[in-house]
Amino acid sequence: DPIDGTRGFKEGLHFCLGLGLLERGRPSLGFLACPNDDEATGRGRLFIAAKEYGSFALTPLTLGDPDATAGNLEEKRLSVRKGNPESQDYSSTLLLEGPFTMHALNRRVQSKLGSTKAPLRIDSMAKYGRLSAGEADLVLRLHTPGYREHIWDHLAGVIVLEEAGGVVTD
Repeated sequence: DPIDGTRGFKEGLHFCLGLGLLERGRPSLGFLACPNDDEATGRGRLFIAAKEYGSFALTPLTLGDPDATAGNLEEKRLSVRKGNPESQDYSSTLLLEGPFTMHALNRRVQSKLGSTKAPLRIDSMAKYGRLSAGEADLVLRLHTPGYREHIWDHLAGVIVLEEAGGVVTD
């Protein structure tokens, strides 16, 4: 997907460039370039994953440095947050949602979980990167009527999340 999150791109917010490889009906390679990923530092991140090799994030060490060489990138192996399976406490669950989500329905699910954190709105596959980095817990894709999903809006993100230990299901 050349620009995933067109709305975010137009508004200077979250968007990403996604590239994925599908082999025998399963994602095997994925890249997510998220230029506006970190609101606090203004740095973007590149998320990379390959089937059975893991999921990684590359972050520039210095903001605005045009020389994107390995020497000025921080590399981090990604892993999703792991809760305690014995616990029934979901109060700290952080939900990510996009602009085409039925927000009222998401609030009901969040309420049933007992989650007290305000959801974070992110347009694009950047949500997969955040989940993979352990910075959130859940994305509910409960879309408004008429919205249609496309494989190119998920392929790269799915492999990044799965290789970080996450699960994607419908």
